[in-house]
Amino acid sequence: MSPAGRIVLRRLEPSAAEGEITTGVAIESPHAPRRRLWYRVRLPEGWRLTDASDPFVLVPLYDAMRRRLPIHVEGDVSPSLLANLEEFQRFWARWYPGRFTPVEIVPEHEREQPPGAAGALTAFSGGVDSCFTAFRHATGGAGRRSQTSLTAVMAHGFDVPIEKTAEFDAAADGADAILATLGIPLVQVATNVRHVEHAWDDLVGPALASCLHLLRPNARAGLIPASYPYSRLPLWGSHPVSDRLLSSATFPIEHDGGAYSRDDKIEVIADWPAALAGLRVCWEKPLHGRNCGSCVKCVRTILAFRALGLGLPECFDADVTDDQIRALGRLDRHGRESLRILLDSVERTASSGSWVRAVRSVYYRNVLRDLAHVLISAGAARRGPPARRRPGCAGRRRARSRPPSRRPA
Repeated sequence: MSPAGRIVLRRLEPSAAEGEITTGVAIESPHAPRRRLWYRVRLPEGWRLTDASDPFVLVPLYDAMRRRLPIHVEGDVSPSLLANLEEFQRFWARWYPGRFTPVEIVPEHEREQPPGAAGALTAFSGGVDSCFTAFRHATGGAGRRSQTSLTAVMAHGFDVPIEKTAEFDAAADGADAILATLGIPLVQVATNVRHVEHAWDDLVGPALASCLHLLRPNARAGLIPASYPYSRLPLWGSHPVSDRLLSSATFPIEHDGGAYSRDDKIEVIADWPAALAGLRVCWEKPLHGRNCGSCVKCVRTILAFRALGLGLPECFDADVTDDQIRALGRLDRHGRESLRILLDSVERTASSGSWVRAVRSVYYRNVLRDLAHVLISAGAARRGPPARRRPGCAGRRRARSRPPSRRPA
């Protein structure tokens, strides 16, 4: 039976098959079917998964905050993580008032976990942000914060849907080839987090952190590559404030690279030939590990390299044309922000040409479309809902206004 008035996370017995370990929790909540949140990992020799329930709290927390239900967790949860998650929830509740409400997390046991082995884990997708984080840490470019003993963690079920095995295998092979040039090993994690929580824009940071916490015994820190620079932070699930609140005392999570613009990152990885050959930025139309060259992420990356005078990276089969730029059509907020960042780069580098005009046209067309939508919505809100009249009431009013009929006696 579903628990009354609370969400319960029940630990699943870990299972091993074909060299992979599957673990997770069953999620039981009122008025909802029982669901499983699972993670499947092929561990390197000598590695192990955490015994704690720390990884499994982060993803179901969003549903709990929306439904205002406390979470009861089987197993151990680090008290330092629980303290941070209290502030994490306050952050989200302040960011989205009315949508999220802080809830209580009640574990079966509160127990701090021992420190892991030396080194750090970094989330890795093969894109500009994760390549930048891997390269600058492996080469000591992060200064005193450098984590030179790195292991990359790539998740299947995030940008590549869990059902698309061939596409992910190709992407992972490409990532492995890039990282091998720096001596960084790659660990693959498969998970169904996006089947459990569908609001990916909110979930991205905690989803990455959950995979890192799962491997916590094998490292002493986790890195989440920054998606946006500090100067342009949108409402997005990976943020320099909230990512750090996914830490425990013995496993800090760092939001890495927020002090660098996309130009800065590209200029750094331009000195890494393997990254230029294997960079993977395409999420919308993945072609077995290759970039499609026509979606907004591909177009903005090609043009960012062009604006910096770096030419076409080897990871793209063909350059982008003005017609392809104009064909981008309607963009979501991340697509618009990526073109705004590209235009900042254009202004900084004094780039010019027909392609710049095409980018500006697409960007401002989307801005004006969104502004028109806001104005129309605001006008409708001011007018209020149309007055509703009961069917036939006018006829009845007319009938009542007639003089009484005079019948002959």
